[in-house]
Amino acid sequence: MLKALRLRAIGIRLSVIAVILSFVSFGTFIVARLVPGDPAVAVLGVGATPETIRKYRHEFGLDKNLIVQFWDWLTHILRGDFGMSIVHQGVTVGSIIKTAVPVDFELIFLSQLVAIALAIPMALKASRRPNRLFDRISNVSSFVIWSIPSYVIIIFLLELVSVQWNVGHTGPGSYVGISLSSWQQTSQNLMSMLIPIVTLAIGSFVSYFRVLRSELIGTLQEDFVTMARSKGMTTRRVMWRHALRPSSVAFVMTAGINIGSLVAGGFVVQFMMQMPGLGYNLVNSITEQDYPVLQGIAFVVAVSIVLVTFLADSLARLLDPRISNGRR
Repeated sequence: MLKALRLRAIGIRLSVIAVILSFVSFGTFIVARLVPGDPAVAVLGVGATPETIRKYRHEFGLDKNLIVQFWDWLTHILRGDFGMSIVHQGVTVGSIIKTAVPVDFELIFLSQLVAIALAIPMALKASRRPNRLFDRISNVSSFVIWSIPSYVIIIFLLELVSVQWNVGHTGPGSYVGISLSSWQQTSQNLMSMLIPIVTLAIGSFVSYFRVLRSELIGTLQEDFVTMARSKGMTTRRVMWRHALRPSSVAFVMTAGINIGSLVAGGFVVQFMMQMPGLGYNLVNSITEQDYPVLQGIAFVVAVSIVLVTFLADSLARLLDPRISNGRR
């Protein structure tokens, strides 16, 4: 019975995701069409004749009704065909996305790894003795850091690391793709990712630290923690074995929202560092009025955010089954 209820709950959530993705796909298509200007004029130039523009629009289906265009685009998307770029002849949207996704994945993965590695031990230490010196200093520091925009942080790091310290492969346009077969290229890749990783990790670290600290302080007041302490367990063991897991539910949900926002929010960092990720290509597609590229990237980003949020919610339910039962 319980298994059937869980399967039903999963089915309902998947149905909701399908509906959300349907609206997201339509919204993505419409928003792309709201970009001012005519892509045919942008590609052919203002000197193009009306007949040339008409033929170009007909060739790429830009003269069709919006509903017809959306249906054509959606049916191709469902088959894995994102279409062709109307600006870069012979280049598929799928190839652009395929090249850009690894850049975003590496950037998000490494930045979150750094943020979590710093946030968990600091939150554990601060929550052990709330309102003491370490807790107060870390709280004030995190609040100050949180108020600094990411573009200010990245400019400061560029000035310090790339200009003042003159560290190679850290400036804008110096991105080097990762290669598991070449240690030299891999080390250059990590150096080129250094500033973007630190920039994104700082904001994520603050979110994780503040949420986890607050949850830990509340969990440490629970009866089961008091009982564990009465059995003679060390403070370290109590924190890691009994307090961290029940306090991780809000942490996981925050991570899901944070990672989802980084899929879109990392655009500023990518553009400033000229990294060939989804954000950089999205900005270029808007500038060039390249509808297929804009629609394809926006759709991939939207789907990624929905799926990451779904996975975070599922993980939170595994950590605390009371969420599924509505008792939390």
